[in-house]
Amino acid sequence: MKFRAGVTLIALCCAASEARGQEEGIGPAPSEARAVVARALQAMGGREAVAALQVAVMSVDPAGGELRERHTLVVPRRLMHYGSRRPSGAGFDVVLGGQGGFLCDRDKEGRATYVEDLAPDDVLEGGYERDVLFMPLLLHGLLDQRARMDYRGRNTAGEEVVRALIEAPAGGEGRPFTIRLRFDAKTGLLAAAMGVVPWGQDKGKKRYCEYHDYAPVEGGSGIMLPTRLADQRGSDEHPRTFRVRWTIDPKLPPDLFARPEVSERE
Repeated sequence: MKFRAGVTLIALCCAASEARGQEEGIGPAPSEARAVVARALQAMGGREAVAALQVAVMSVDPAGGELRERHTLVVPRRLMHYGSRRPSGAGFDVVLGGQGGFLCDRDKEGRATYVEDLAPDDVLEGGYERDVLFMPLLLHGLLDQRARMDYRGRNTAGEEVVRALIEAPAGGEGRPFTIRLRFDAKTGLLAAAMGVVPWGQDKGKKRYCEYHDYAPVEGGSGIMLPTRLADQRGSDEHPRTFRVRWTIDPKLPPDLFARPEVSERE
């Protein structure tokens, strides 16, 4: 099962031994890696400003008016709501966070017509995709004293490369995974995240997500976020590029993350 928002958001399944193996060789973050991450956060508007952000909504501009995509992330817990709507208004939602998740189909009036709890392995794979997509907003966590990173030097483009271990959200279940982060040589901003898909249908494929065209976000206290993303799975595939719009700390519906009751059919 896959959900697309210009990116493939969730591919379901897992492999435990892969994640454990990725942790090997990464220890407490050296000063070089911390300096690179700190510079990126400063370029985004400052570590404190990024860390203070509670909710980020990423809306994907539809291609040809086909689908409307909306990702809502409660940043501290990495609780995510993903909504996809066709022009008729019908579509589906996926909720990930805490110790579980679910899928919900909705009709054109927005009523729930089907709800399915996701298996733990499905939630794990979805969490990997969520974290890659929102990686710029997770950088401040890498400056925690317990964070594990290493500095890989500069690549041929002059970008600085850091390898980081991304831990599960606080209070939630999950497994850590390793990813390489590339930082722009001139601006210091996060340019790309690269890794190998650790679980699911695409397990073993190289995974790339690039972050382009950073711009100040309205209502974001000076925070800059990417407004164009490029997503790619496998070296033989072409990246999918899409524009995004951000809303910072909006008031969310109280039932956004609640498991809905299925409406009775008339």
